[in-house]
Amino acid sequence: MLKLTTQWILAALLMPIFSMSVHAVSWDMTMTSACHGSDKGVAHDSDGIWCGQGWTDIAFMDDTMSYQARMTGWSDTDGQWWDPEIEQAAFHYYGGHNGWGLVNKDEVEHSPEHAFDNIMGNIPGAQPGDNESHVDFDYVLISFAEHMILDSVIAGYTGSDSDISILSYQGSSNAEDTLLGSAWDELLNKGWVVTGNYNGADQAPTEQDSVFSVDTEHASQYWLVGAYHSIWGDSSSELDVYDDSFKLIGFEASLAPLPSYAVSEPSGVGCFLLASFALLRVQRKNTRR
Repeated sequence: MLKLTTQWILAALLMPIFSMSVHAVSWDMTMTSACHGSDKGVAHDSDGIWCGQGWTDIAFMDDTMSYQARMTGWSDTDGQWWDPEIEQAAFHYYGGHNGWGLVNKDEVEHSPEHAFDNIMGNIPGAQPGDNESHVDFDYVLISFAEHMILDSVIAGYTGSDSDISILSYQGSSNAEDTLLGSAWDELLNKGWVVTGNYNGADQAPTEQDSVFSVDTEHASQYWLVGAYHSIWGDSSSELDVYDDSFKLIGFEASLAPLPSYAVSEPSGVGCFLLASFALLRVQRKNTRR
């Protein structure tokens, strides 16, 4: 005869199921601390910030010293016929509330070319009005050790316009490998997804900074942030290209939600077992009579 215990039935009734916890941990990455050290050297200040002039690879700790983000700069300055291919560019730090800019190999270190920009650089033979063929688009690749949700991007210096584009990587390859030697319009076929294009004029100022709030629930280890490019789509007639520039001063990110346990409603199997248990008890009572 089948023997059912109370403990066994309760276990069936209280089967847990997975649910998603929405307790995302948000943290700030502020990039305004003073820097020192030689070009491309390894130096950091008391806040744990690695920085310098002419660097192609920098890393920052968040304000609680809990998480690190690695950053590399990229621009389309390689290849023939007006260099459409993406390669690395150099970070430069301009202090205070100016923030970090990017100088690619077609540019010089004066305004506006030392910002993240889509303004025509110093290309031999380029003429005014040749922006579409000659312009370089500057981007930063933000790399995390785990999947994060990018909540906002904070710009220090902004030019006369400062529209930006943001993409997240949802592919399975090395994100840097998808950039090197590619053209910008090839990235969407290599695992990159457009998160959004943002109008610089619409961003909420915080003291001297401009905060670009990112509207997304997608998490990624890799994010691209840079001067607006029309190939990523234009959700607003107010967005325009070839006149955008900004310097990066920080950003906010959240850990992707993790699964947690929650107790389910009694399952169909559990209800059946409970009914069977009750029936057995009735049968036992009738037998004893």
